[in-house]
Amino acid sequence: MTNRLFRLTIMVPATVTQVRQLLLTPERLPQWNPGIGTLTVRPNGWAITRSVPALNRYEILTVTATTRQVVYHSTAGRLTYQLRFDLTPRGTRTQITEELVPTTSAVRGLPLTLLMANARSAFQANLQNLAALMTRTAR
Repeated sequence: MTNRLFRLTIMVPATVTQVRQLLLTPERLPQWNPGIGTLTVRPNGWAITRSVPALNRYEILTVTATTRQVVYHSTAGRLTYQLRFDLTPRGTRTQITEELVPTTSAVRGLPLTLLMANARSAFQANLQNLAALMTRTAR
């Protein structure tokens, strides 16, 4: 059993390889996550500063991957977490299943369950932006 906050799924008209390559390129994050103001390469990962109010206005992102999974590891913010992208081929398309798994149980005394609705909505919007980007680049 996982301690994930939520799981989201979307289909994109691209191969697993294409989706994986995009996810493995954090420099492209601002193309599908419009809340990112700056993204700077650091020796310990990518430093992200958001231009909009967010739970993590600043965080450090590192990325790990296998053939069909890409994991974003977020540290240095108010909430540390893993954002897991499982990639499943479906003919000429790819199903992306995204899970947000916190690595802390609370944010300064605030239970994570209270944050779930807002976080889910924001991550859903970003996942839809990712799908739209994949649709544009697959043409």
